[in-house]
Amino acid sequence: MKIAVAQHKGGVGKTTLATHVAGLLSEDDLKKLLLIDCDSQGDSFRFYTGRLPEEEQEIDTDMNDVDVLWNLERASLSTSGAYAEYDNIVVDIDTRIQNALQVITELSPDIILIPVDDQYLSLSHLKDALSLIHSIEGVVSYPAVVKIVQMGADHDLESILAPMTDLPSSLYIGYGLPYLRKAFNESLSKCKLIWNLNEEYYSINKLIDEVISYE
Repeated sequence: MKIAVAQHKGGVGKTTLATHVAGLLSEDDLKKLLLIDCDSQGDSFRFYTGRLPEEEQEIDTDMNDVDVLWNLERASLSTSGAYAEYDNIVVDIDTRIQNALQVITELSPDIILIPVDDQYLSLSHLKDALSLIHSIEGVVSYPAVVKIVQMGADHDLESILAPMTDLPSSLYIGYGLPYLRKAFNESLSKCKLIWNLNEEYYSINKLIDEVISYE
């Protein structure tokens, strides 16, 4: 399974979502996992290695056998056989929309996750991302399943998106994680999955499992 996490509004929880999706998938010891960090900040790479990447195409493995690749230039995504050894791939795409287009086109993900929070611009950029995905359906091996994940927000997405005519054909909007900004910030700073910080957050594990399950 290939999962891309995209949102070209920064600070909405993209890396938080990508690292925790990878964390959930890593619980399956029988499937090999690769997390590709395409963001210049390298925060997904740091989350699993405890350090920032030092050079392009650097790969490291954490104690849970999660392979993490810093792929700032988004190389080899379309190369035949690239990453074929992995059962699951999660990509944390950087915020530039043209880079998201490249990753989605070349990776052909099974699922695209788009996080939104309570910032107005996250909704504005959400519409741009949905239009972009719609525009390439049929051009590449699509459609992918597209899921909007509300990160502590409670937008009426059905009403907000109703006027749009250029939506992805397989779009799902009924997903969300509770407002736990302080806890998620602590998770990122300590490089620990939120459910490993405190057992009261174990329900997040179940919610993310629902997010990445096929309809």
